[in-house]
Amino acid sequence: MRSLIGFLIHSEGVSPLGEVVPDKQSPAKGTSKNESEELSESSNVSDNWISFDQELPAEWLKPFQTKSPPEVLLSSENLLFQNVTLPSKDRSELQDMIELQAETLSPYPAEQSLLAWELLKQEGDHSDVLVILGGRQHVDKLKPQLKKKQLLPTRMDASPCAWLEGLRQRGHIPKQGAFALWLLPEGESPCLILGEDQQPLLIRSPGLEPQPPLSLLEQELEQALQDFELEQGPLSSGPLLIMLPKDSPLEVSEHAERLDADPEILLSGLKERVDRTETLNLCPPDWLKERQQELQLKGRLRSLISLAAVWVLCMGLLMGSTQLQKNQLDAMKGELRILQPQLEELAQLQETLRDLETFSNRDRSSLQMMKYIAERIPSDGNLHILDFLYQKSKGLSFSGQLDRNQEPFFRLVEALAEHPDLDVEDYNLKQQRGITLFQIDSPWAWIKDEEASDS
Repeated sequence: MRSLIGFLIHSEGVSPLGEVVPDKQSPAKGTSKNESEELSESSNVSDNWISFDQELPAEWLKPFQTKSPPEVLLSSENLLFQNVTLPSKDRSELQDMIELQAETLSPYPAEQSLLAWELLKQEGDHSDVLVILGGRQHVDKLKPQLKKKQLLPTRMDASPCAWLEGLRQRGHIPKQGAFALWLLPEGESPCLILGEDQQPLLIRSPGLEPQPPLSLLEQELEQALQDFELEQGPLSSGPLLIMLPKDSPLEVSEHAERLDADPEILLSGLKERVDRTETLNLCPPDWLKERQQELQLKGRLRSLISLAAVWVLCMGLLMGSTQLQKNQLDAMKGELRILQPQLEELAQLQETLRDLETFSNRDRSSLQMMKYIAERIPSDGNLHILDFLYQKSKGLSFSGQLDRNQEPFFRLVEALAEHPDLDVEDYNLKQQRGITLFQIDSPWAWIKDEEASDS
């Protein structure tokens, strides 16, 4: 069974149980001045991520001290939601189409972007898909704190999706027809969902402060309806739902229905989404690979320890006297010394796995490198690439020609030198029949770094 509650991340920061993280002005009860200052400095909240450290109250971490990894919920202000209709029903084809569209939708570079999608419905040969994009920088800031608590997750979901699922289970979302839903949980930036037949058609986080005035929510709703009508046509009328904390002083008009932001709604929605394997997952692929490697290494170590324990037990049963026990104990020490090379072999295996992960990095693929070079060819020079050689274990080289003006060539060399994985150490220029021929050779920079480390 997975740990279902996860981390709900938002601007002020709450603990896994919903309590507000102590800030610098309100030290925890029972702590001295020095202790509270140390707590304030070590448990900070930045970029909508909670920093967990050893100073936080132990009861906040109890839901996560399980054998299964926790679920992490990402708030809407760091995510981009997009509904798309694609001409296919095959999941592999949908994945390829979404990855192509993500290049134009995502505000982040490809290597710094997180992508996940979820199938909403299928009609005929078309599929309606919810695509979610996020930035790696927000997730990577959380990784050291999670690993410190041995809580590296394997699933990341979006907070609005979990709230919507929970409200759907409670019967607050109409089974048929359109609806508009404002999500205003404690401390979170407001999130608007427009939907029909219980499915989201538009999810938007306009970047408002928590608990804004009702007039501002009405303006944002009107703007969202206008934008939706321009893109997809008018949305039929339906109820307006506003979810607020129970003690929120915000007054709701008679045309809207007020819902309480009960954490149990979020938990039930998250549990339902966890049980459905086809729901989206924003967890970075390298996190999943790292956890799989850790589990494999732990499994091998457990097997080794189990074999050693069985061997010790059998030898203990054969001991009939004190002298024999002493002799057998000496033999056991010798056997344990024999196991030492195997432990060293396991350490070498772990190093090999890290090398394989570096070797299989898609950012160093031939297509990515060709794209990188093509984007940096100066547009104001007559420079053409005629030959391109890519060797994943060594590096790359390419040649081409240009006119007598060699300035574009040197600007290209300077641009290539900025790539962290390239080490442009050799290039050649040669004049032939009125044109200039060039050759550039660049081994992988990480190969040279490993050679320096080994030496």
